[in-house]
Amino acid sequence: MSQSNTLTLIKLQNLEISENLLLWGMRHCLNSYKLDILPLKKLLLIYSKFKIDDISYSLNEIMRLIVDNNSTQSMGFKCNCTFLTEEEFNLLCAISNIQSRNDYNGKKLLEMYLPNSNLLFAFKECINIANSLERENYFLPLRHNDFIDHIQKNSKRILH
Repeated sequence: MSQSNTLTLIKLQNLEISENLLLWGMRHCLNSYKLDILPLKKLLLIYSKFKIDDISYSLNEIMRLIVDNNSTQSMGFKCNCTFLTEEEFNLLCAISNIQSRNDYNGKKLLEMYLPNSNLLFAFKECINIANSLERENYFLPLRHNDFIDHIQKNSKRILH
């Protein structure tokens, strides 16, 4: 499922607040799963301070799906304290494309990590995240992504 992507290294210090909020949640979920702890309580607590606590459920579901469907592969959201990992970058790009109403590109990025049987569910959860962020004026920037550039020719703009 995973496809290689030439990634421009993005330093964590150069991220928007919206990206930092999602990145923290992604990493918190993964660390919690490793320790066999449920991440939802802390996600709700932290995200409620930004009035986006409703993304907690969706992010938890997406991260659980990604972990469950990729646990036997060599991919992973390995924590890098300085730069985004490729997987983190791709998931942020998927949600930013969905938030920008470019659903086709968002789905294509999700396909890298999820089977078709989980894709629609994950896509709906990404829409929930994108809409919740947008409601509170947190916008994810569209960043250059080689994989997206490759599929751009066939891109269709679908409003949700």
